[in-house]
Amino acid sequence: METMGVQAIIREIIKTLTAEKRTIRRVFFTACGGSLAGIYPGMYLLDRESKTIDARLYNARELVLSPPMALDEETLVIACTLAGTTETLEALDFAKAHGAKTIGIFGQDYTYERSSVDYILRFKTIADITTPMIQTNVVVSLQLGFALLNEKEDYSYYDEAEQAYTLLETLAKEIRSYSQSRARKFAKQFAEADFLHVMASRASMGEAYAFVLCSLMEIQWINSSVLNSAEFFHGSFEVLDKKTPILQLIGLGEARLADERSTAFLQRMGENYFLLDVKELYIDILPPHVKEYFQHTAFDLALREFITQLAIERNHDKWARRYMWTLKY
Repeated sequence: METMGVQAIIREIIKTLTAEKRTIRRVFFTACGGSLAGIYPGMYLLDRESKTIDARLYNARELVLSPPMALDEETLVIACTLAGTTETLEALDFAKAHGAKTIGIFGQDYTYERSSVDYILRFKTIADITTPMIQTNVVVSLQLGFALLNEKEDYSYYDEAEQAYTLLETLAKEIRSYSQSRARKFAKQFAEADFLHVMASRASMGEAYAFVLCSLMEIQWINSSVLNSAEFFHGSFEVLDKKTPILQLIGLGEARLADERSTAFLQRMGENYFLLDVKELYIDILPPHVKEYFQHTAFDLALREFITQLAIERNHDKWARRYMWTLKY
């Protein structure tokens, strides 16, 4: 069903379940790769704000191979794929077989030919600079999260979320312009690096994962890892010396304290680090109570400029692949 908007879909699901004397107790977000990272913000929003919904994020293959016992008729499964990733489609089949309600967030040009999706929402890739932010999978996941909060719990800041949607194009324009010089500096600093850690916390972990997996490893063939700012002092800081390359994302919310602590240690003991603070990315133009949940979009816009400049500096084609699209695997 593709003619309904986000709010109408959530209302209908709740109405249907209420008639069956059930409700939405769990929301499982599932996908693979960049799509998995892209819907992280929706999961994080519900995890932070909902008192009645257990929100989780699963790789689609793992959801099928090692499913939680909680997957049942009171679960809403939200799956995302740009072009019909097999594992994601199988996860939708699996979820429907377990009685879950299902929503597919599908790429604009993908034709879904199975019967396991109750509702379909469309998105466009942010890799296309002409894509409006409101049409990205990141923001669609947030729209679903905010709608669930509003319909189930009368969310106090839903109007702020609605206002934020209208400001995203202004945010994108400012970030793309601002990030050019920062991206060139980043690219020159790490052009010769054969390894790069990316550190973040909580709301920014999805974007850190996306940048490591999709940008550094897939697009530039640079070995990389995701570090957690709060976990940094429980083992991983032992690799830090003056040469260790680290990109630190400094986010919003209470977890910013963890980012600031790890940043202070980088400044004290390291040298080859690069700091990117979401506060320098015009995030404060968004309403105060919801801007934390849009920081994935802000970082993503900036880091796409970073990876473009890094590819130029390294003379490594962004579309080159060793295995993806070329081998059967």
